[in-house]
Amino acid sequence: MEYRASTTRCLVHQMDETQPSPVGLVCPRCKHRLYAKPPLGDRRRFWESQPLAYTLDGKPCFVYSQMWNDYRIRSLYFGGELGKTKEKVAPSDRVLGDRQWIIKILKQRGMMIDDDRDLKSEW
Repeated sequence: MEYRASTTRCLVHQMDETQPSPVGLVCPRCKHRLYAKPPLGDRRRFWESQPLAYTLDGKPCFVYSQMWNDYRIRSLYFGGELGKTKEKVAPSDRVLGDRQWIIKILKQRGMMIDDDRDLKSEW
């Protein structure tokens, strides 16, 4: 079986960013919002300066924000995967462990809701 691992996660909806859009990969809910009610104003894009979390290997995970006057998309980039595309990669326990660990940390800090439905269906 072949898998395409997502390297980003939407912090607004707590979903993997797998949907192409005019502003890059976004989660399904952000894509719907972008097409159903396009954001107003100029788009501002920036990397948040401090790592939000770290992988088990100690690699930092940074947040990329895209902001408009009435909408904001925040994407978590998992450490060491920035700019890489993983194709035909079976999920290993190591990758899954890193992802679950990061999500656990985000939940403890109150940055994510306690809802794992999309994680269970993903793997």
